[in-house]
Amino acid sequence: MLEIHIDTPQGNYVIMGKYNKGQLSGTWTSDSDKGIWDGKKQAAASK
Repeated sequence: MLEIHIDTPQGNYVIMGKYNKGQLSGTWTSDSDKGIWDGKKQAAASK
């Protein structure tokens, strides 16, 4: 489990995530909003 707290002049954010089967996904919240996110590892560019 990943949890990141970010305090900015625009507001405070909390990003939470979990790694499962090659994908990282989770939720984010701010002082006035919330949502979900996901990401996948991208293949390295060939040279």
